[in-house]
Formats: sequence, structure tokens, C-alpha cells
Amino acid sequence: ARASGSVVQGAVRRFTASPRRTGRQFSFYVQDTFRRGAWTLSGGVRIDRYAFLVRDSAISPRLGVAYRVPLTGTVVRASYNRIAQTPSTENLLISESPEAASLVNPETVRRLGARLRFVPLERANWYEAGAQHLFGRRVKLDVAYYAKRIRNIHDNDQFLNTTIIFPIALARGRVDGLDLSFDARLGGGVRTILSLGTVRARVRPPFAGGLFLSGATPEDFGDREFVIDHDQKLNLQTAIQYVNERIGLFAQFLVRHDSGLVTGVSAEDVPALLADPDTAAGVPLLDFTEEPVRVRARTTFDVSVGYDLVRSAGGRVRVQFDALNLTNRLGLYNFLSVFGGTNYAPPRALSVQVKYIF
Repeated sequence: ARASGSVVQGAVRRFTASPRRTGRQFSFYVQDTFRRGAWTLSGGVRIDRYAFLVRDSAISPRLGVAYRVPLTGTVVRASYNRIAQTPSTENLLISESPEAASLVNPETVRRLGARLRFVPLERANWYEAGAQHLFGRRVKLDVAYYAKRIRNIHDNDQFLNTTIIFPIALARGRVDGLDLSFDARLGGGVRTILSLGTVRARVRPPFAGGLFLSGATPEDFGDREFVIDHDQKLNLQTAIQYVNERIGLFAQFLVRHDSGLVTGVSAEDVPALLADPDTAAGVPLLDFTEEPVRVRARTTFDVSVGYDLVRSAGGRVRVQFDALNLTNRLGLYNFLSVFGGTNYAPPRALSVQVKYIF
């Protein structure tokens, strides 16, 4: 505990918890779609009744509408979804046991007013608006904006540096994003695809559930809103494909760019990170000019080529060559994520496959 900066220190004591509990959940859902002229309307409602450590009910309506503009063929759409999500059951009984509550830092108890807080149902309101337009028969453009407003957002608390997790919930969350995709079939077997997106993700304590034995305790966050690790300014993927069915040839070139996910470290942590062999290798791959600190932006390239060696009425034999991360770009997906740990982008990988398709 002391090595990890935990607030749980003192005399060694045995932690034993073996709770048992039976719960019930009832769900009912109905939906339908109506079409009239250029209009399409989809509607539905879901009813949930949940009884386990907490008892709660939820009525979740969903509504979507789309309109095809006769003059241009453009389809505009909008939707609203209210979603209720029950807590994850893995280690939930331990996470919300009196034994786990006894480990909570006294300062946390003072701030939150209770030693034990059960994980409630997550409730979210989803909004989306978008449009799709076809340019002739070969080019399609789609753009969508979405927003999510959440109460009691569910997540998991990682137990020290293991893969054991305990369910938690944060008081509130908000997610806003924009996605754009472009698909063009240029003729002669050539196709190009482009997709890009940006997402802002914020959450606000206090927490419920979890163990919080490590240094990432609830009081470290205070009651202020903070950025979570899947917030990213830009994610871009593009592909150029060539397919010749007549001779059985396939080729694809992929480009992916990630501007960098948020980390949970700051410039003040650098000396400790460099002194630890488990974290030192990742420090040069972080961008400390950002606030909050993010992993450095990275761009990777993948190439695939396939050819049918044998083609017959009974099937075909295809050989395919793949080169992933062609330039061997070193990078991180995330770094010391509270819930996901550290994940490095894989190095260059070359492979050859032989497939029999029938």
C-alpha cells in the first residue's frame, strides 16, 4: 500500500468478504416504424424493473425521425434515446460490502457524508442529429453530431495493478462528439473511404462503489469536473481499395491518425515515472504541452494485398500479405489509465495468410 501511494496503510489485517445475494430484473420493450412519403418515424419504449442491492424502475422512450428532401435526395435525421443501464455484476457484492466500506479514507467519508454508497442505475439522455447525401450513385457523405448527458455513469475501478475490477459510478457525465464519413466508388474497382471524429468527455464525482486502494482516491478528484481518457480531439481513418474480381486481385492502403487520449499524469509526476521501470518507457511518448497531459499524436500505415491463386466453381485459394504499422511507429493508446492501464501500439507486423474459400 505504501509503495503505491495508497491511503490504506497501517497494521496488516485480513480482508475477507463472501457475500451472497439474489436479484431480479424485468424488462419489456416495444417499437414500431412508420413511413409516409418522404418521412420515416421510429418510436419505442422500454420498461425496466431492477431489484438487487438497489431497487429502481425506469421508463425509457426512444424516438427517431428522418426526412428525405425530394429536390436533392438528402436525408436529414434526428433522434432521442433515454437509456437506463443496470450495474455490472462482477465483484459488485464485494464493491458494496461493509468490509470494502471499512477501507474508505476518512476524508472521503467526511466529503461524501457516507462510508458506503451503492451503485445506482445509470440514466442517460442521448441526442443525435445528422444528414446523409448521395452525389450520383458512387459518392456518399454522412455527418452526425451527438450528445449524451448521464447521471450515475458506470465504470470500473482497477484493483492496484491487476486485472481485477470493481464497479463504480460517478455522479454525472457529458459526452459531445462529431462524426463524418465519406465513401466514394471511383470506378475501375477503386474505392476510397474517409472517416473522422472528435469527442469531448467529462465526468463529475462523487463516486459510488469501488475499493480505491491506490492513490487515485475520490478526494484526489474533489468535486470538480474532469476529463476522462476517451476524450480525443481528432481520430481519422482513410482507406484506398482496389478490387478486380475478374482476376481475383485485392489491394488496400490504410492510414490512421490519433491526436492522443487523455492521461491521468502531470509534469510533476515525471521524476517518479522515470524512476519506475514499468512506466519509464512511456514517458517520451507523452505530450506534456497539453492540459490535461495526453499521449503523443501518432499516424500509422497498413497495407494488404491478396490474390486468388486458384479459382474454380468449387471454391478458390487466396494468398494474402499484410503489413501492419508499416513504418514501425512507436506510440501509446493510453497511459496509466485508471481503468485500462497502459497499452502500447503494436510494432510492425508482417504476415502471410492462405485461405480456402468455398
